[in-house]
Amino acid sequence: MYKLERFLKIPQCMTCYQLSPDAARALIRASDEFVYPVDVFVRNQHLHGVPIYGLTPPPIKRIGKEEDDSIIGDRHKEKGPLWCKFTKMLFRSYNAARNLLTNLKFILLIDLPKSLQRESTSA
Repeated sequence: MYKLERFLKIPQCMTCYQLSPDAARALIRASDEFVYPVDVFVRNQHLHGVPIYGLTPPPIKRIGKEEDDSIIGDRHKEKGPLWCKFTKMLFRSYNAARNLLTNLKFILLIDLPKSLQRESTSA
């Protein structure tokens, strides 16, 4: 049995997307300039403000090693110079903090009111 959940941490390799018209408009408004690949853009909710939902457990599973199935290959073999690692760490930390704040906003403004509403209708 599958359960629809709002992701706090959006998984990599999202296999399928379904967008509401409002979500599509928000993604288009936020994508005047792309500085990330599309999957990274979608994963960073603070860039577009669209909550991301998915099925758990995942209905589609990958078979075999990831690098064997990808035309990209293993991008993590060569890490680059130290300054690149530091810069990457800063960007990841910044995005993680912004996503955390966005998730808190979703929890307080979307999830909590829905939960309270369900409790009041079932009582």
